[in-house]
Amino acid sequence: MSMLLERGTRLKRSCIGVFALLSLLILFSYAPKEVRAQSGQSSDDWQFAAEIYVWGASVGGETSTGSDIDVDFDDLLSDLDLGFMGAVGAKKDKWGIIADVIYLDVSDGTTLDSGVRVNGELTGWIFHPIVTYNLVDSDRLDLNVLAGARYLYLEPGVEEVGVTRVSESSSYWDGIAGFRGRVLLSDKWYLPYHLDIGAGNSDFTWQALGGIGYRFKWFDLSLAYRYLSWDFDDDEATKDLNLHGPFAGFIFHF
Repeated sequence: MSMLLERGTRLKRSCIGVFALLSLLILFSYAPKEVRAQSGQSSDDWQFAAEIYVWGASVGGETSTGSDIDVDFDDLLSDLDLGFMGAVGAKKDKWGIIADVIYLDVSDGTTLDSGVRVNGELTGWIFHPIVTYNLVDSDRLDLNVLAGARYLYLEPGVEEVGVTRVSESSSYWDGIAGFRGRVLLSDKWYLPYHLDIGAGNSDFTWQALGGIGYRFKWFDLSLAYRYLSWDFDDDEATKDLNLHGPFAGFIFHF
């Protein structure tokens, strides 16, 4: 019971923090011009964007036995077999949809004292389908509330002496809510931000991103720091898991 109360208190504090920051952003957004023109496009027209990014994420957390999980991005990169990170989005008037996908296939091998070669592999998916609604579109701020889901899929595998043993895969669906947008510094410079919290198959999950962006003629360059975290049930093999690190993306508008 005390654990449930602790998690409820943590969720309540996170919600209070989200709405406090949201209120500050709305106050900051006040400007004489209420609606910002975007590249001469009408808000009734569909606007599309695609982003290819690299997230230099390290992995942290704790197993159910109390062991720490600590994998640097350099180690992940050296063991990476295949990976993809990207997002697509569409917007019309105040409504928008976004799909963010991360796929990683990582493998590594070691030779035991007995001389047996053991290879390990981990396949993972992270998927975010999101719907957004614009609250503020001013000279200073683009502010959108969001609702959607977060999907995590992990499939580990072990190969020993030519025989593959794959442990049971794990998948988690969580509903999320929050806000995202940009603080506008000038016609070219802006500060992108994203914050969401949620729960479902996991006990609690949250994500935060903040950085700086520059708008070129045909694309935007965005540099940020991203943090993504899950807390799981005590009977899971992993107690909690987080990914965190610098983020760089190219955003193309069409």
